[in-house]
Formats: sequence, C-alpha cells, structure tokens
Amino acid sequence: MKNYLLVLTFILTTIFTTAFAQDSQKGFNAHRLGNWAVAMQELKPLAEKGDPMAQTIIGELYLRGKGVSKNYEEASKWYKLAAIQGVNIAQSIMGGMYQGGIGVPQDFKEAIKWYSLAAKQGVASSQLALGEMYEFGEGVAQDYEEALNWYRLSADQGNPNAQNTIGVLYRDGKGVKQSHTEALKWFLIAAEQGQNEAQYSVGLANDIGRGTIQNYQEALKWYRLSADQGNSYAQHNLAIMYSSGHGVIQDFDQAFYWSQLSAVQGNPNAQYSLGFSYLKSEGVPRDFGIAAKWFRLSANQGMHQAQGILGQLYQNGDGVMKDNIKSHMWFNIASANGNQYSGEKRDELAKVMSASDISAAQNIARKCLASNYRDCDN
Repeated sequence: MKNYLLVLTFILTTIFTTAFAQDSQKGFNAHRLGNWAVAMQELKPLAEKGDPMAQTIIGELYLRGKGVSKNYEEASKWYKLAAIQGVNIAQSIMGGMYQGGIGVPQDFKEAIKWYSLAAKQGVASSQLALGEMYEFGEGVAQDYEEALNWYRLSADQGNPNAQNTIGVLYRDGKGVKQSHTEALKWFLIAAEQGQNEAQYSVGLANDIGRGTIQNYQEALKWYRLSADQGNSYAQHNLAIMYSSGHGVIQDFDQAFYWSQLSAVQGNPNAQYSLGFSYLKSEGVPRDFGIAAKWFRLSANQGMHQAQGILGQLYQNGDGVMKDNIKSHMWFNIASANGNQYSGEKRDELAKVMSASDISAAQNIARKCLASNYRDCDN
C-alpha cells in the first residue's frame, strides 16, 4: 500500500516551500526560516480571517507537527479551506489525504475530485496521482489510456516518477502497444534524474538485451547506481553479476556483500542466494545453520528452490535436526509450487517412512500453505 504521508511530504517539500518563500510578512518569513512556533503564532490569525496562503501553511504545520502537536484532522480542516479557495497545493494535498484516509475518511472519489482540480492547474504530483488512480481503478473505472494521459502531463514537467511509470506501461503493454525500446527511453530519462527504480530497469534492459544491445558494463553501472540507493532488486542482480563474473571479475566476496544487503530487505531471491553462499562457502565460511536460516526466510515467501533445499537439509541433518517429517513436508510444498525434483525426492523419502509419519508430514504441509507459511513447524 502506498505511503500517503510520504507522498504528502514530497508535495510539501518540492512545491509548497518555494511557493511562499518570497513573502515578506513576518509569519511567512518565519515559516521559510523554520521558526515554526512564530509561524503558527503569526499566521493562524490570518488563516482564521480567510487568507488561503496562511491556511495552507497552518495545515502543513499541523500535518508535520511543527510548532504544534501533530493533528491530521486539524491539518485537513485548514488545507480544505485553502483548497476551496483554489490553492493548487492545498487541493493536491487534500487529494492525498482523502486517498490515504489521513485526517478524513478514506474516499477515492473525493481524492479524484481534489487531484483533478490541482492537476488541471498543472501540479505535476497530482497529475501523477490521478494517473495512478486511473491505472489501478481507485474511485474510477480502470483506464490505462487516461492514466497515460495524466502520466505524460506530469512527465513533461520533468517528474521522474511519472517518467518511470510510463516506461513500465510500455514495458508491460498497458494502454499502449508494448515496446521495450520506448520503455527504455522513458526509463533512461527518469534514471538520469536519479530515480532508482528506473536505474534498475535500465540496468536490467542492458543485462538481458531488452530494448537495446546487451551490455554488461552498462548494466553494472546502472545496477550500482540503483543499489547504492537501496534498491534490493538491483543489489541482488549485482550479486549475480559478481557471482557469475558477467561484466565484472568474478568476486564471491562482492556477491556475498550485495546479496546480504538485498536479503535483509526481504528479497526472497537474495535470501536464497545468501543461503547458497553459506551452503557452498562462496565469499563466506560454510555454515549449514546460517544457510538454513536464509533458506527458511526465502521458503516462507514461496520460493520453491529454497523449499527444496530445506527438504534436503532436514533429510541430512545439515544445520538442522534430522527430521524426515519436516523433510517430506518441504519437499511436498516445493513440489506443489512447481519443483519437480523435490517431488521425486519426496517420493523417494516416503519409501523409508511409516504411513503415520507421511500423514503427519502431509498435515503439516497443508497447514503451512493454508497459513501462508506462518504455521509450518508442527
């Protein structure tokens, strides 16, 4: 789910501050300088008299808890007063508050109303938000073409998130004819502005030769830029490049480093790779116990390769207590998720198990899957 507070903060920091920074009045100057208490004291009387700019700033102070206790309801009250008077920033923020249910009941139709008013006044963040609501059918019928129209308006103003999203639509063929070349064009525009998802996508396009000629050096460059911003997918793909030696000298230490950064963010592929590093002693001393831990985290997210290896670890007693019931369970789950080899291992193991143990393993497997991997231990 979108973090609407982050969206509102983005709107405030990228649009609002500059909009009123030049005002010479004491309250506005105090706001510009970060003297929040003075800004509240000076501007609230103006806001109460109906000044839309003062109302907008008072809304911001309540939203952020600057110079006053944080109060989303009060924030929405003041923003709405300003929005009714046509302040585009306030309209945009009201859209975000209704979309996220922040200080007001969640109401997608109201969100669209306020986003539309701001978007028609040229607020790029509202054009992006409106596009997203049309793309995902929030408060309006899903319409990729209408979404693309709003994304383009936002992108034309230089919004890198809108540019990246247009790339995604072309990559997936949503509302447009699929074109990896056109997708890469938009990804590159956004990536050059530092948008980390776009940087990852440019890296991937060069890595696999999608929309461009395969170029491992370019892939490495863009993966690194994205990974340095914390993108777990880029970190994982960097690890793969270092592990395989594609586009870079093979380096298990670097592979382990990037896998670990990605794995701790919850990337199941990286968790699997990290477990494999400990299992095969690649970049780190062999440790079956730690390997089992990472395989279990990956397996709990449905990765059948990790589930199959867990089955083997339990069968052999490597890093875990030897347990044929748990081994059968994980082989069974991996097989159900498409791992043919694990199905063969399960059937082979069943030959040396009692009927009651097989039944117990099957019962645990059913509970494990039914609980979405939250109840897999007994």
